[in-house]
Amino acid sequence: MPLFSLLADVLLPYLHLLLIVGSIYPGEEAIIFFSILAGQDIISIWEVIIIGALGILLVDHILFWLGKSKYFSKINQWTMFKKGSRVFNKFLHKMHHERPFLVLFLTKFIFGLRHISVLSISARGMKLRKFFLYDLLAFALWAVIIIPLAWLAGRGFTLGLKIASRLEKLLLLAVIIVIVFYLAEWFVKKWILKRR
Repeated sequence: MPLFSLLADVLLPYLHLLLIVGSIYPGEEAIIFFSILAGQDIISIWEVIIIGALGILLVDHILFWLGKSKYFSKINQWTMFKKGSRVFNKFLHKMHHERPFLVLFLTKFIFGLRHISVLSISARGMKLRKFFLYDLLAFALWAVIIIPLAWLAGRGFTLGLKIASRLEKLLLLAVIIVIVFYLAEWFVKKWILKRR
């Protein structure tokens, strides 16, 4: 226990700096960690949400512009990148044309794929406005699902069970999340297609 309190005393003054750096890289994992800390009242959950969103969206947009650069097209031609990612590229290529929003959303849950999917989507010619809207909605939906779970984990599951004392409330929340996901995708498609 003394080692933990020593680490807490040393790191506590730099908590916001660690949140900023952590939201830039690794990204989602740092937001989950800091959401757990917010559940223990060490940091504000709103700071985690705002700083985390800014860090992740900043990195995604830097990767988007990098994917459009001439350097990425040269890197993409290297055989070590071609051989190692054929299956993923085939899957991503198919999904990119059918449902790019779904690709951005799902790769937020799998460590390491978010960066690859953003680079790939950018290299395949998605417009910045469409990417910004898809990325913002994908992060928002990811955050609505994961941040409360991490916060509840920080609070302890007994308090989480007190908050959601009935199974019906949890099922209603799951249904609402699914409906919001499909409505967001429908709205983005309709809004983007209308602007063309």
